[in-house]
Parts: sequence; structure tokens; C-alpha cells
Amino acid sequence: MVRKILRESYFHAGRMLTKPIIKSFQPIVQLPLRQQLYPAYYEKKCWLQNNCTPWEQVIDYWKETSGQRIIDIYNASSLSCIFSEWPRYKDFRGYELVEIGFETLYPGKGNMLFLKLEKFYKEILKIFDRDIKDRVSRELFLKYLHIDNISNECKYCISTILLHALLQPLRLNKDKKPTIADAQADFVTLVATRNDIQPTIIELKNQFAVRKGKLQPRIIVVGSDWSSISEFYVFCDGLQWKCTTYMKCVDCIIKLSYVYKIEYSQRSKQVWAFLEQYFYWAIMPNFACFICQKAHLNSIELIKHLKSAHGTPPVCKFQCNEYNCKQIFSNIHRFQIHLKKHLKIEIANLVKKILLLLIFQFKQLIHQIN
Repeated sequence: MVRKILRESYFHAGRMLTKPIIKSFQPIVQLPLRQQLYPAYYEKKCWLQNNCTPWEQVIDYWKETSGQRIIDIYNASSLSCIFSEWPRYKDFRGYELVEIGFETLYPGKGNMLFLKLEKFYKEILKIFDRDIKDRVSRELFLKYLHIDNISNECKYCISTILLHALLQPLRLNKDKKPTIADAQADFVTLVATRNDIQPTIIELKNQFAVRKGKLQPRIIVVGSDWSSISEFYVFCDGLQWKCTTYMKCVDCIIKLSYVYKIEYSQRSKQVWAFLEQYFYWAIMPNFACFICQKAHLNSIELIKHLKSAHGTPPVCKFQCNEYNCKQIFSNIHRFQIHLKKHLKIEIANLVKKILLLLIFQFKQLIHQIN
């Protein structure tokens, strides 16, 4: 399973994640109408904007407003706009609110990463031992993952770092191709003490500003070396969350990608896309509605569902949920054309599989005759 997805992630990386089309603000004149249609929603939203305690009340109101908030998020102009409208994301336990949004979209699927984690680790160790050729990564593997007293957090962290030796970063442009070390440093940053976190974040922001880029969600861990990490943080667009475990940080960023359509960093996108596909791909059925996740037989049925069930306007954000594709379209007609391309690809792949099966059976028959 791990081997198959690693191979598919490598050869289909170009289609994994694309930059979303940013939609401008809706005219402010529409807001009073919406407030009339959803008075309870706006009343609770107002409370959440101005209160952070008791946290139990925050959680209750957040769950009650989750469905309508998801629709607003899909029409938001940027991630900063979302966090500004919903300031509770900036609270210390804001990652719990991300999980509520994920649970709204995918009921009962929030724990999938942790259910598969130990099986994943056992499988990937064998692949590391056989396939890692990069010298530095090989030394890291032999130094840390061959000892018995290493903690779970350390072994999982090192495993995600070593994945970059298998899923090497793609070329950013014709002149720049990140190294394996670049991708590993981009995925997770190690600092010696808690006091080093903010200076590190400032330095990273400055580096991205020089490159005219934006600092994407990032994991920072605290420890003297990779075998002694003890604190785990997620940073995203000005937010800072302290998570209980390292894999909780990984889980949080993947869920941010699903719920808020964030982009992974280009340097480490290969590994992020692989982890997302391995742990969470089962939640995305073919031709699934990006709002309610109801599955449909074909693209025509999906478009009909969007118009009838959600009253979709001519201009909105339409996200493709098909295999290895998260393209976002601003026009329903372009979205429909794109879905038809997926259908053609699926048919072509099916024909290819049938031909391969026939060839295999023919060879067996020839072998039996001889």
C-alpha cells in the first residue's frame, strides 16, 4: 500500500495541488439579506467574535455554526480573511476548531491518520532500508531508527523527514530545483529552545519575502536533536498552535488543506501530498460534492446536485475532489468541462487495464500450449 502510493505520488505529482483562483469579496449589500435568512447563525458568530470563554460554549457554538461557516469559507477571498472573521482560530486551542470543520465535512473520519499510523510506520521502515540512497538521509535512518529506546514522536518525525529521500522535490522553475535537504528543512524545523521559535519564524518570513513568496503552514519542534524533541507547534498565517504530539501537527496541517484549501509549500509538497493520500484518500469518493461530500455517478449528476441542493450561483469556488487533483474553478461551466476530462482519463485507464489483463491471459495460454 505504502509502496504503491509512493510510486503514484511521484509520477502524478504535477497534478496534486494547484494554486486556487482567488475570488473577490461579495458586495456588502448582500450581508443584511443573509443576516435576515440566518439570524441565529449571525448571532452566534457575533458572540464567537467577542468571547473566548468558557471554551465549552465556544465549542458548542462552533459546532452549531459549522455547516454555514464551511460555505462562507469556500467563498472567502483568503485564509487571512477567514481568520479575521473567526478570531477564535487564533486562540491557543484553535486547532480543535479546525477538527470540528473537518468532522462537519467528513463525519467519523477525523481519526483516520492515527488508526493507520503504526501500520504505516512498520511498512515504511522496510522501504527506507531498501530504497534510501541519499547519504545524509541514510545516516539519519541508521542512527535513529535502528535503536529501541527512541520515542514515538521522534521516530514518526524522522520518518516524515526521510520520506523526502524517496519523494524528492520537484523543480520550482527551469533554474531552481530544491535539494532533499531543502525539502526536509521546509517540512519541519528543529529549534533548541522555546525562545528560539519566534526568531526562527521571523527569519523564515524574511527569507520567503526575499523570494517574493509566502510562508506556508509549517511544523516547528523543540529539542537538542531529532532524538529528543519534546514540544510541537504548527504555524499558519500568523497563527501558533501547540499540539500534543508531532503527528497531531501533521494531522492538523492536512485538515487545514481539506477544510480551508491551503496550499502546501512547493519544496515539501511531494511528501505532504503523499501523507494526505495515504491517510485520508478514502474519504474522497468519485464525483463528490465539495460542500456536503455526497457521491455521484458522473459529472452531470454532480452539477445538477450543486444547483438543486446548494443553489449554486454562476460564480463561486468549485473544487475538484478527484484523484490527485484539487484544482479550484471560479465558473461552474469550466468546472464541468474539467470533470469530463477526469471521466475520459478514468475510461482510458480502465481500457488500459483490460488490455493488460488480456495480454497477460494470452501469454499464459501460449505458455500452456508450449
